[in-house]
Amino acid sequence: MSSEIQALTAQVKNLTSVVQSLKEALDLLLKEQERTYTLKEFCAELNMSHQTLKKYYELYKLPITRPYSVNGKRTVFSHKDLMVVKGFLNGKHQ
Repeated sequence: MSSEIQALTAQVKNLTSVVQSLKEALDLLLKEQERTYTLKEFCAELNMSHQTLKKYYELYKLPITRPYSVNGKRTVFSHKDLMVVKGFLNGKHQ
């Protein structure tokens, strides 16, 4: 009986460790989704120039933030914008 209790205690400790790791991973994912990107960072993430991004935006009517300044305000992109363009680049737009 004692060995069964020890085994169950070990399993509970392992599960507690797994739950903690999952919580930490979820926190990181949520922070990543809330992240914003400047135009330079956004283009670097996509490995493309600003001109290429602007061309794709205009040609394919991508549903993202405009890739250029409006009224002198700096452009800020969301994680969703990044996922839209990555999906487009991976051929999911077809």
